[in-house]
Amino acid sequence: EEDELEQESSHMVHQDALVASSSPEEEESRGMDIDSTSSIYNNEETSQITTTTTAQEQTKEEEKPKYQVKSTPLTSHFTTQICHTLTCDSCCYSRSHVEYYNHLSLEVMEEEDGTSSIEEGLRKFLAKEKRELKCEKCYHESATQKMEIVKLPKALLLHLKRFIVDFSPCYTNVSYRKNRSAVEFPQALSLYNSSHSSPSSAGKAVVVPMEEENVNGVLGEFLARDVIIPSMSSMAPTTENDTQDDDEDDANVTQEDDMEEEEEDGDNNDEVSIQRYSLRSTVHHIGSTASCGHYTADALRPYNNDDDNHKKKSQKNDAQWTRFNDSYVSTISDSQATGLSAQRTTYMVMYELQ
Repeated sequence: EEDELEQESSHMVHQDALVASSSPEEEESRGMDIDSTSSIYNNEETSQITTTTTAQEQTKEEEKPKYQVKSTPLTSHFTTQICHTLTCDSCCYSRSHVEYYNHLSLEVMEEEDGTSSIEEGLRKFLAKEKRELKCEKCYHESATQKMEIVKLPKALLLHLKRFIVDFSPCYTNVSYRKNRSAVEFPQALSLYNSSHSSPSSAGKAVVVPMEEENVNGVLGEFLARDVIIPSMSSMAPTTENDTQDDDEDDANVTQEDDMEEEEEDGDNNDEVSIQRYSLRSTVHHIGSTASCGHYTADALRPYNNDDDNHKKKSQKNDAQWTRFNDSYVSTISDSQATGLSAQRTTYMVMYELQ
């Protein structure tokens, strides 16, 4: 035991001697080792916090819309929002984004291939399409694109692709020509489709007017379930030229009309009428070639020359086709505006939500 005690005491004396004999530089190096160890732990904690913050910021950035359109009279009246969804043909992984259109460009069939129509043009424009794309998940190289209308415009503007660019086989010569085939455009485009429920008919009975049987429901085939439809109250524009006298004259008539409408709404508050687009105006290109021609416009304009205010309600929907040919303006018949001759020269068609 005495030997063990002597060994321990000698060992402790040896350690004390080493500490006493250590230089200031060695003590500083030991302190630096301790400080570096603590800094490593602090850096790891800081890096974890930074990584978490960066991940949260990325999530917030992904939630923000990548592309926003500034609201203007043009966008609020003409812009159609269409959701494009790409689905992998192998693993069914899908991704989607919304694109904005101020007009829709529709294909026109050649005359020998048959008669074109607005309905068929819309179906081709919105039809499903096979795309050669590499999937992000399984790297399969084909996908299917689906298009759905998520927001409708107040005015639907349709452009017909009549001007065609032809290339020679070696792409050295370019020529232009005009497709003069007739394109049928209906008086109305309905949002109703028998195989789909109306977007505004949740919990209510859908009322389909008798004349709706002859109205094409092509748009109803491509509407999203949560499609946004402009309110009817925002359709009628107001002008600053309206005088106070006209407002006072129409006050009694307006009150009577409102009372009648409230009574009708009370009787049919569980029913919803189908909205549709009605033909409002067309633009024509008069000419046989793409290099020359003349543009005219036809518009359905209301005419009311009756001063009796009590008859305004019955006549406010009366309208007549009017042709604008430079400075010359004249009224035309329905057949002149929508007949075969007009179908061969129509370049743009505009429908307004009713």
